[in-house]
Amino acid sequence: MSEGQGRDTGGTALGLFRSAWKISRTSLTSPLCPDECLNRLKSDLGASIFMSGVGPVVGRVNGGSATLVRRIRYGNGFRTYVRARIRETALGGTSIDCVAGMHAWPRVFMTVWFAFILVWWVGAVAATLATPTPMAWLFWLVPVPMLGFGFALVVGGRYLARNDETLILSYLRRRLEAA
Repeated sequence: MSEGQGRDTGGTALGLFRSAWKISRTSLTSPLCPDECLNRLKSDLGASIFMSGVGPVVGRVNGGSATLVRRIRYGNGFRTYVRARIRETALGGTSIDCVAGMHAWPRVFMTVWFAFILVWWVGAVAATLATPTPMAWLFWLVPVPMLGFGFALVVGGRYLARNDETLILSYLRRRLEAA
């Protein structure tokens, strides 16, 4: 992935929607030792158990790993988190294994949301076929706005987070002198 480009979402609403369930992996290599990498991240992010830091990236360092996220001034549960595992290489440098993706809770919630809509729709169809009434088809329509709202919520949140991964990886490359 080149600088200045976000994760490939296909440039469509459907691509943004799909990106909510994708995880990407990136490996970086730094000439610095692991302790120096962790110290640099701690100086920027702080040693708090809460997400803190200065600049465009906030996060926390815990042991030999770090969790980073783009600083925003609004709420977005669909933003991208990067978890970096920092370990020494055989040649004396540092390997930084990054996993980027949306936090698990919004993924679980939205999966349950869409599953509920599917169950509702199947139940409405079954009820209509079992006991047809003139207004029964209205129950088929109830899931439509719920489906639209869920889709729009995911797409909107992922649109706001479309460049997060690039920004965080760029920060790691710059701060840890990594390639």
